[in-house]
Amino acid sequence: MKKTATLRSKRGKKTSSQDPNRPVLQVTTELRVPIGNNPTMPVLLQNDNFRRTVAAQASRLDWPNATLEPVVVSKTTRFNDWKNEAQRQGVEPRVLVPGAQDDEPPLDVDELLPDVKPPVVPALDLSTPEWVTKVFTDLQTALQKQDSKIEFLCKENKTQNAKIKAQDAKIELLCRVSEDKDAKIKAQDEKIEAQDDNIQCQGRVIQNMMASRKEEMEKAKYHRLTMVRRRMLEKYRKTLLNRVKRGAGDTVAMLIQRVWDDPNASELDRWVLSEYSRVSDLIHGNFDEDDAKEVARTEGGKYHELLPVVCPRG
Repeated sequence: MKKTATLRSKRGKKTSSQDPNRPVLQVTTELRVPIGNNPTMPVLLQNDNFRRTVAAQASRLDWPNATLEPVVVSKTTRFNDWKNEAQRQGVEPRVLVPGAQDDEPPLDVDELLPDVKPPVVPALDLSTPEWVTKVFTDLQTALQKQDSKIEFLCKENKTQNAKIKAQDAKIELLCRVSEDKDAKIKAQDEKIEAQDDNIQCQGRVIQNMMASRKEEMEKAKYHRLTMVRRRMLEKYRKTLLNRVKRGAGDTVAMLIQRVWDDPNASELDRWVLSEYSRVSDLIHGNFDEDDAKEVARTEGGKYHELLPVVCPRG
């Protein structure tokens, strides 16, 4: 961090402590000298940049014999300590540099100061109100520009707000449309679900009807085949009874008993009589050869032997 030293220069004569007859040039000037890192005073006085900043012709000054006010008591005293000591004593810090002992002509104080010209400030005539008018006009112009800028920003803001409002309205409309679509989809889903329930219900009804129909068909088939069996047995029974009949007054029971008692009666004869009594309660009816073949195929057993008797081949 750089610090700033303020050095004041005065033109005058002062007796040197080394040589009483030697004049000392006192230079006091308002200079802002960049000083970094808070150096010690001997290092500061030996710095070329510092010397050139203090005087344009710094080489013509006797810097080794320069003195400081207030006096520096130690070579290790730093710049900040020296400045604080001057402030404590109530004096301004000064650097007293004697002129070099040579044949050079005496120096002018202006030659010691840097060649810096102060800025020229035009004089302001306060006797007339023109400057007030000018300041007011400039201020008014600046305010008008600011107002114009604010008005432009307000218009831009209104435009943006209008766009945002339009976008909000559009988004709201899209939301309503989406809600309507969702409601329609939900209604369709409910309708489809109800239709699925109806279809499942109808499917159960159809399955029940098919099961009932199948049962009825099975019953009808069983009844038809049972009737065919009875007709087959009845036809064979008539043939059997005609073969053993003796008198007109013989009853059916007597004829059956003769068959059972006949040692020449076959096993098929006896089976026909017992099977006929089991199915004799069914309704009478006729049968054809195809029905007899189906009974022989499904029932098996003795009906295979019975089939060629009741349906002989010509």
